[in-house]
Amino acid sequence: MSDMNQTNMPQQPMQGFPQQPYADDEIDLKELFGVLWDGKLIIAAVTGIAAIIAVIVAISMTNIYRSEALLMPTSGGDAGGLAAKFGGLASLAGVSLGGGGAGDKTALGIEVIKSRQFLQTFIDKRDVLVPLMAAEGWNKGSDTLKINDDLYDVETKQWVREVDPPKSPEPSLQEAHE
Repeated sequence: MSDMNQTNMPQQPMQGFPQQPYADDEIDLKELFGVLWDGKLIIAAVTGIAAIIAVIVAISMTNIYRSEALLMPTSGGDAGGLAAKFGGLASLAGVSLGGGGAGDKTALGIEVIKSRQFLQTFIDKRDVLVPLMAAEGWNKGSDTLKINDDLYDVETKQWVREVDPPKSPEPSLQEAHE
């Protein structure tokens, strides 16, 4: 019986929600494309301005390329055989595949010391960026390092050097490596 009462009762609209016919819930693609076509000048102008700004920013940025690799020889005995097999071919390309053991380790150690990763770890651990980049000389009387005031302010511990963008007043690892 309660089901009958619910079906016979007139349904009242929910308060706070506007009642719209179902025909307005549909998306009319023709109307949508008409609105877009009417605003084509604004769309084209905004897209064009964004493209021009993107090109200007891309052209004004400095190109920075960086690649490095540190290769270690294998310790297996098979490497000597490969060097013997391909030594002639490598010499044509200007590459030396020498067979020495101690010399290779020395050269490897020197290359590790020259690497940026080693330098960055060393600078960060020892805090030597200021003496490395802003040192002017040595004061024998006070037995201290002279720091160039145009590059680094010792009192505020701030870099004050004047550089062109994209460089910052604090020297980068690449600048310290050079």
